[in-house]
Amino acid sequence: MHQTMIRNLFGRHALIVLACLIASIALLESIDSSVLPWKSWKDSGHALVFGLAMYLMLEVLQQSTSGSRRLPVAAGIGGLLFLAGIAIEIVQPFFGREASFTDITYNLIGIASGIVIFTAFHQQSRQRLLSLAGFVILLGLTLFRPVYDAYVVLKRDQAQPYLLGFENAYEKMLWQPSPGAHISVVEAPVEWKSNTGQTAKISFLSGNYPGLSIPEIYPDWRGYTQLVFEVFSPEDTPVTITVRINDLAHNNKHHDRFNRQLTVKPGKNRYVLPLSEVKNAPQGRQLNIEQVAQVILFTGRPEHSLTLYFDNLHLE
Repeated sequence: MHQTMIRNLFGRHALIVLACLIASIALLESIDSSVLPWKSWKDSGHALVFGLAMYLMLEVLQQSTSGSRRLPVAAGIGGLLFLAGIAIEIVQPFFGREASFTDITYNLIGIASGIVIFTAFHQQSRQRLLSLAGFVILLGLTLFRPVYDAYVVLKRDQAQPYLLGFENAYEKMLWQPSPGAHISVVEAPVEWKSNTGQTAKISFLSGNYPGLSIPEIYPDWRGYTQLVFEVFSPEDTPVTITVRINDLAHNNKHHDRFNRQLTVKPGKNRYVLPLSEVKNAPQGRQLNIEQVAQVILFTGRPEHSLTLYFDNLHLE
């Protein structure tokens, strides 16, 4: 009897959709979203979850609501789902997670996809084709960023032993400015005669520790012995910068990572950091050079704005 009531309530597809919804939530929660491309795949998964939820509710609606009331009730369900998604993003910072406008966008795409697929299953052939065409468009919007991020990771991995050279568009996905810094990709200064390509112009403006962060660095440094990069300074006096390197196991403590202060003299500077020193830098353990998570180049609290050019980060 209970099984009959459940079938009557949920309809032909809904039990399968409910199982898929539960499995999707469990799968998304298991994804490590700290690195590309899994972060964008997890973000786009919001569309899957909200699409399945919308479809499920429309199936229940079809079984339990008369025809004249279905449209306004369906609109209300979609609106409530959308508001629920916004509420989730608002409360996430209180649980150690970041709110994301991107997630809200994926939620909306998912709700629309659920409506479109439900329509495709319950309409005539011509209308069904239109609905499926709409779904393909929504699917493309959902998958564009994850697929592009996968391409970025592929190109990054193929570029080894070069980690960052600022010559390719995909590299912009690998780095970001730290607060208080402005970074632009420009032609190397004419005074930097050995560099005829593009370089990162880093303007250290204000705040605590402005600089260049590379959170999507190629992680596996095994088989190499040193990290090499170049800095060109147009400043009149020497400047002190710090290089920070940490792995995935980093506990965000100063003693649990590699930190090295470097003096940048006016003109071209080339730095070589032995990976043996990077590996042995943390106290009480070794830094895992198979899982390097981030490289940061920064200054302390600059008394005045200054500019440096950074390029040719690679392994040897």
